[in-house]
Amino acid sequence: MPITVKRLSDGSTYLLEDIDPGSFVNTVKRRIRKEFAPQFKNGCRLLFNGKVMKSRHRLKHYKVEDNGIIEMDDRKNWSSSSSSSSSED
Repeated sequence: MPITVKRLSDGSTYLLEDIDPGSFVNTVKRRIRKEFAPQFKNGCRLLFNGKVMKSRHRLKHYKVEDNGIIEMDDRKNWSSSSSSSSSED
């Protein structure tokens, strides 16, 4: 399924075309970091419908569907204590 990632630091978007709804958030996050790098190294906090997406959950947990938009909050270098930080990968 295709999903769009919107980078909050500059408003740019990136289309991920072949995402499985059963994918873990941390798997999607790693792919985003590789293909659509955040402004800061730890700036990859993902949000969907205003909720922080936790790495251990699957996309279907958040009801992400075809053409859904996930926001990447990369406006700061999130600490390892944040709920969607890189330390959970």
